[in-house]
Amino acid sequence: MSDQDFRERVLSALERLEQKFERLEEKFDKRFESIETRLGLLEQSVSWIRGKLEGNLEEGSLIYGIR
Repeated sequence: MSDQDFRERVLSALERLEQKFERLEEKFDKRFESIETRLGLLEQSVSWIRGKLEGNLEEGSLIYGIR
């Protein structure tokens, strides 16, 4: 195998690795965005539940005169 053949094979292998890395990076970015979205929805849900519980506690304290 000549030096030129070797260089071409190495460059070809590097190009394939770079393409694979780019695909993995895109996949990671999509998953990360999905996680961010889900965490945002979870935060909203927790806030809503907390508000409901606090409202129920306030309502109970007004009805039963608890303070």
